[in-house]
Amino acid sequence: KNIWIKAHENCIYIDYTDGSAKHNKLCDSRKGYVCDIYCLDPIPKFPLFQNNIWNCSTKTTDKMCDVSCKEGSVLEGADKVICLKWGWVDAYNKTTKLPICRDESEAASDLISWLDEFRRKQYRILFVVDEAITISTKQWWQQLKFVAALMQAFP
Repeated sequence: KNIWIKAHENCIYIDYTDGSAKHNKLCDSRKGYVCDIYCLDPIPKFPLFQNNIWNCSTKTTDKMCDVSCKEGSVLEGADKVICLKWGWVDAYNKTTKLPICRDESEAASDLISWLDEFRRKQYRILFVVDEAITISTKQWWQQLKFVAALMQAFP
């Protein structure tokens, strides 16, 4: 149940046996590299991915997967990943960690904690609202409501 995670020069070993998504924070790009997971297995079968819905081509290498989530969970990461001989990449051919469907309440709690930390450190956040011609009026209003709610909760 352990996963080897390779970074371009270093190699990190992370134990996911407790099923905690908190370990994901160990695999990020703060040090200038992005972690990728060796992908010979057709679909990752770890407790961490129990809420993921995988729709993959049958090939082992150069396999493309669309990832969606079961009800009550939210996707963290890319919704399309490709398995190459050196590991997983996203649609832009950049090495990536596997997408994880997290419990909605846990993801919301993490977002609030993150925003509170920004507030305490007096960081500023710039919100960019999508105004592309392809976006519907309803989607545009949802974005504005989301930003307004965050600004009201964290002035």
